[in-house]
Amino acid sequence: MNPERPSEFRKLVSAVEESFRKMQPFRENRKKLIDAFVGSDYAGKDSENSPRTVYLYLLTMAVNIYVRQLAVRAPTAKVVSPYQELRPLAANLTLACKDAADECHLGTVLRECVTDALFSPRATVKIGVEFRGQGKYKGVDVDLTEPFVRKVSFDDYVIDMSARAAGRPDFEGDRYYLSREEFDRRYPGLWAQLGLASGGVLDTKNDGGEDRAEAISHSPGGTDEGLGPKIAMWDIFLPNECKVVTYVAMKAERPVAVIDLDGDEDGAYRSLWFTAVPDNALAMPPMATLKNVHNLANSLFRRLAAQARNQKRVVGFDDEESANRFKMARDGDGVHWKGQKPENIEAGGIDPAVLAFFIQLKDIFSWTAGNLDSLGGLSPMAETAKQDELLARSANAQLADMQEATNEFAQTIFRQIAWYEWTDPVRVRILQKEIPGTDEYLSVEWSPETRRGDFLDFNFSINPHSMREDSPAAKIQKLQGVLMQFYGPLQPFFQQQGLTVDVRRLNELVSDYSNLPELEQLIIAVNPETAAQMAGQGPAGNPSPTLAKAAVTKRTYERINRPGATRVGKDMAMMQTLMGGNPQPSEAAAIGRPVS
Repeated sequence: MNPERPSEFRKLVSAVEESFRKMQPFRENRKKLIDAFVGSDYAGKDSENSPRTVYLYLLTMAVNIYVRQLAVRAPTAKVVSPYQELRPLAANLTLACKDAADECHLGTVLRECVTDALFSPRATVKIGVEFRGQGKYKGVDVDLTEPFVRKVSFDDYVIDMSARAAGRPDFEGDRYYLSREEFDRRYPGLWAQLGLASGGVLDTKNDGGEDRAEAISHSPGGTDEGLGPKIAMWDIFLPNECKVVTYVAMKAERPVAVIDLDGDEDGAYRSLWFTAVPDNALAMPPMATLKNVHNLANSLFRRLAAQARNQKRVVGFDDEESANRFKMARDGDGVHWKGQKPENIEAGGIDPAVLAFFIQLKDIFSWTAGNLDSLGGLSPMAETAKQDELLARSANAQLADMQEATNEFAQTIFRQIAWYEWTDPVRVRILQKEIPGTDEYLSVEWSPETRRGDFLDFNFSINPHSMREDSPAAKIQKLQGVLMQFYGPLQPFFQQQGLTVDVRRLNELVSDYSNLPELEQLIIAVNPETAAQMAGQGPAGNPSPTLAKAAVTKRTYERINRPGATRVGKDMAMMQTLMGGNPQPSEAAAIGRPVS
């Protein structure tokens, strides 16, 4: 396809409009998912007394757990080269890419995309370089550009809906909005040539009048005026031709720009999705499988809440005079009544069968989401620590595919950033390169003159675990495991090679992770003679009479089994009781035990 030919361009515009129309049901479903996610307490939505009140934010809990398991920050990347002479340059490129990723706010963009991919058939970022003005480079005026990575709203995204697989569309693109000043800066003189009118006000509805996702936080019929009128633009990427076609949405008569991408660029867009649908261009978002269970659980809970509010307990008398005496009596007073003895009368109350079904529904939600209780550490799922550890590993296996997709998504973005960093003709950075074995840093210049070799001489990888955050307690546990399981047995080999553990640095790490800065004051430096005496040796290497003999200690290990309870076990015992069953005494006793 040659988009500069009028007939070919009209064919492209028609295909874009048709695919955008076909994507409308997916946009509507996405908005419903987000609407269920925010519940009834967002942006002045339903009040507490509304029949649609959301009491259990199950989708919110699932999203928070998923995002923490997938990406919370930008990954740390490593650039290596099979050529010995290029390895120092590969280390410099790693540092330069880290600075470039920080400038693009890659960590924030990744977190936004992971969150959006839970609701959308695909979460997409747009990657490229944008003009930042002109500057001097070696006395010559040059254009200054800067790479960018931006998340594209699914409401503004289009993909070839005739594609038979999610990764092989004939085109994809996004709609964005420019002010008159920005349009004139990018395309001087084109405004008058195209006969464009003043830009319109951004609306919370799509071209067909359907609400966009941002309409959730706007009043009905609201707009987003921002700082002034905007004009809608389309960028369409053609993978087969490796071109980006730009045109005005309201004047799709000819393109305003056609840009040829360099051969090493993988395109202008990267997308993340988790569950591909065979022979279809769009995937199935994970939250779509949980929404109905979430809605049903809240519907049942609202019913139970109404039953609890309507429950009444009164005392029945057979005459009004006795009822008045009882009403006026205080606690401990005697009451005289005539006729039949008064009785307690109860009306309404929670339906045990509905409550039992609701408890079961919570487990169904957790099970459908891949055992959220274990993934989020909400409660133990087994009665022993080892069994719970095995369940946690199985639950993590449910996330393995999602984590792998996120890792690949992040790696392709990072490689594109590296490509722009490598091919920037004027960029100069001063990198701070750590000197191994010291706390010192060396300033290294990164510029077109310092680069050698070819971009293809380098291999890129990321550390996927760097995107997921460990708690300080988990870090201390890992540190303890490494010291006990690896460094301890290897201590004789360390000594043979003249190596040892830096106790001062170890103490700094423990002090940092445990949030006890006072620990750094407990390690002090001593002279060699004192150190030898403290180690049980005299000045001449002879055993010290006071320290040579180690204290004799005796340890007694006693294992005590205390009955505990799991949330699942308690729920099962409760359901059995509510349904009129007769649980075992041990099961019934677990209902009152705390989850531990």
